[in-house]
Amino acid sequence: MNSDERLEKLQENVNDFEENKDQPSAIEEKSKFVLQEIGDMDQQQVNEQTKSVQRRMKDLKKRIDRKKQIIEMAQTGYKNTKKEIEDTESWFKAKYVEVQALSSSTAITDKLSECKSKVKEVESKLMVIESLETKIDTISSDLEASEYEELKQKLTILIEEQKKVSVFAKSTLKTLVESSDYQKKFENDFGEVQNWLKIKTNEFMKGSEYDPLKATNMEKKVARLKKDLTEITEYEESKISQVKLGIISLKKNGDSKMKAKIDQHSSEIDSSLKSLKDHIKNRISDLEEKLELQREFEIEFQKCVSWLDQAETILSTEVRGTINIAILDEHHYKFEKLKRDEEDNRKRVTEVFEKANKIMEKLTDADRISLQTQMDDVCDKQNHVADTVNAKINNLVKNIEVYKMTAQKIENSVNHLTEIQRQIRLLNKPIGYRVEDAEDVLEAYGKILNNLKSFKSQMEDLQKTAGTNVNELKALLVQQEELISAIENQMVKIRNLITVRHQFMTMITGITSFIIK
Repeated sequence: MNSDERLEKLQENVNDFEENKDQPSAIEEKSKFVLQEIGDMDQQQVNEQTKSVQRRMKDLKKRIDRKKQIIEMAQTGYKNTKKEIEDTESWFKAKYVEVQALSSSTAITDKLSECKSKVKEVESKLMVIESLETKIDTISSDLEASEYEELKQKLTILIEEQKKVSVFAKSTLKTLVESSDYQKKFENDFGEVQNWLKIKTNEFMKGSEYDPLKATNMEKKVARLKKDLTEITEYEESKISQVKLGIISLKKNGDSKMKAKIDQHSSEIDSSLKSLKDHIKNRISDLEEKLELQREFEIEFQKCVSWLDQAETILSTEVRGTINIAILDEHHYKFEKLKRDEEDNRKRVTEVFEKANKIMEKLTDADRISLQTQMDDVCDKQNHVADTVNAKINNLVKNIEVYKMTAQKIENSVNHLTEIQRQIRLLNKPIGYRVEDAEDVLEAYGKILNNLKSFKSQMEDLQKTAGTNVNELKALLVQQEELISAIENQMVKIRNLITVRHQFMTMITGITSFIIK
């Protein structure tokens, strides 16, 4: 029997009571008639019985009212508790559906906090369940056994429902957290890849703005770029591959918005990676092509510098004035050849300058200044060598002409000196006994001496401009000095001879005059 049935049963009793509630009054009225006919003892007994009926009716009224109140309260508690259990169960089912909707949602970041909130709500319902359990225990004494068992069964089902929803909500939260962590990890990995590619691209763009000046540095640059390309490939096979796997995983469970975002990320990575690799490959090809030109330039430049150094060494050799005409001719030939080589080297320098101008287009300011300085030095040396060679050749031509002119004058001087020697030999014979004979010879020697001194003065003047054949002039001057000395000694002897002859003639004249007297 449940509370409704008990209440109905009780209502029947209430109805019976209502129907008989006037009976005590009727008994009391009848007792009045009876009391007139009986004695005092009986009257007292009748009064007590009448009052007893009245009291019992009042007690019965109270008991019925109390019982009704208890049954109604039990019924209300039962119904309210049952409704609360059913409402809570409905709430759990609704939450289960809501959590289920969250588990299939792709807006993980937005739904994560909502799921946490629902987990807390589900957990907080434990207090409601405990409250219901306490309430059932409280009203259990007023409930029928069937009602109590029904509430206990519903409570058990509710507890299981709470566990089910709680486990599902926590599982969903865990999944969302893992998905969120995975998405965050993907975003971090994507950001890391994007940043890595950006840094590599910036490094490449910064390093590719200018070309290295030296071929060795260019080779190192090519090797470094190939190493970078290998590093990028390895990074692509490791980190970028992981990010792409993450992209595939996220696209499987993502909505159209998520897929569009993932596709954009994927396109950005592919575009940045391809662009970087293509730039590096093109840069490597460009440098390898320029490397051959750079090597040729450096080889040709070194040839120019080496030739200029050799030319300066040759030009530093002095052509002394004491060497003969053969050596002068040899030097003249050597410098003429050097001049032809200088013209060839000038053509090489011109070609090197053209290559340098092409190279300078992509050099840093410092390297451009350095290369320009080197080229200016080569140009200055080339011009210096050309000017010096021309000056040397002109000087040699002049010296050869002077040498030849001097040689002709020396030859003429030798002939002249030979003639003077011949004249002296003609005078070198016994002098007549007369004073006039000696004076004639002295006068002839004087003329020869004056002629010889005049000739010597000319030779001394010629010696100042003789240059290369000065030794022959010196030898000729020595001969002149010796001849002048010999003539002067001979003239001294002749003057003494003239003096002796004058003294002799004076003595002869004196002796003759004395004899005549």
